[in-house]
Amino acid sequence: MNRVPLEAILKQEQQNARQIHLYRDGKFYVAYELSAYLMKTFLWSELKVTIKYQPPFGNCLRVGFPLTSWEKVKASCDQQNLTTTLSDDKLQLTIATLTVDSQAYVKWKQEFLSNYNQAKIKMRPFYGGLPVYKKSYDLWSLALSTVRKFPKDLQELLGSRILNLFVDCNQLFRQVYQEENTLAQQAIIVQLDEHYDTLAFLFRLAFDQQALGLERNVDIADQVGEIRRQLKLWRNKLNKNVVTT
Repeated sequence: MNRVPLEAILKQEQQNARQIHLYRDGKFYVAYELSAYLMKTFLWSELKVTIKYQPPFGNCLRVGFPLTSWEKVKASCDQQNLTTTLSDDKLQLTIATLTVDSQAYVKWKQEFLSNYNQAKIKMRPFYGGLPVYKKSYDLWSLALSTVRKFPKDLQELLGSRILNLFVDCNQLFRQVYQEENTLAQQAIIVQLDEHYDTLAFLFRLAFDQQALGLERNVDIADQVGEIRRQLKLWRNKLNKNVVTT
C-alpha cells in the first residue's frame, strides 16, 4: 500500500488549525504534531507519544493506534458530534471540527521534548552513551515480555536460555565500555556478535515451534540484525584506530 510522504504530512500540519489528520501506515493510523495533540486531548488520552526526527522539521511528535481500534475512536467522535471523512485513496482520515488552544499545544510539545531529553540524560550513564547498547536494552525488554508468553514447556527450554544470553550480553557491554585496550575491546565485541547470532537462532527456533507470532519474530530478527550491524561498525572503527596508531 502506498503511503502519504511524511514531508507532505508535516507541511500540512504546519497549516493545520483545528482538525485531526490521521494517515494509514500499514496496520495503523498515525497522527503527527497538532493532530497528535488533538488526538490525545479529545479522543484517546492513553495513546503513547513517540518522536520521529524528520529534517528539516526536527523532532516531530506522533501517536498511533491499530486499524482494529477505529470503532473505539469512531464512537468517541460520534459522542462529541465530530465529523469524519475518509479520502478517496483511503490513506487519510480527517476528524473535524475542534476548538484548539494553540498555546496549549506549543506548551505540550515543549514539555514532552524537555522530559524526553532529561530522560535521555539520566539514562546515558547506564549505557555509556552507546547507541548500540541502548538499542540492545530495548530489545532485551521486548524479549522479556515475549518469553513470558511462551508455552510453559518452552519457557524453560528456550526462554531461560534467551534471557541468560541477554544477561551475558549486558555484562559484555559493561566490560567493553570499561576496557581501555582496543584489541581487548574488539575481542569482547566478537563475543557479543556471537551471542546475538545465537539469539537469532533461538528466536527462529521459538517461531518454528509457534511460541511467537510472525510479526514479533520479524521485529526481533530486524532488531538483532541492526545490533549486529552496529557491532560490526564499532569493531571496524576500533580496528582503524589500531592501524593508525
